[in-house]
Amino acid sequence: MGIDIKGNIKNCPTMKTSFGNITDTSIIDVIKQDKFTILWNIKKDDINICKDCELRHICTDCRAFHDKDVNYEKPFKCNYNPLDIV
Repeated sequence: MGIDIKGNIKNCPTMKTSFGNITDTSIIDVIKQDKFTILWNIKKDDINICKDCELRHICTDCRAFHDKDVNYEKPFKCNYNPLDIV
């Protein structure tokens, strides 16, 4: 969870979607929203490419940084693809 400089409550300050503003929205009300908590249960084994990576259990990840507006894509900051091994 993060709160950006304008007080918007987000999963992470770098994400675009806001779930309210700290000035008029309770954090408890935010964490009760399914749309807010949906990212909490995504595992590396659910993410395309990551699920085949031998480093997936030690890798850090932020769902704000993925290639498409789909939560199950690998983050674009990762340049490794275990399927490209020559």
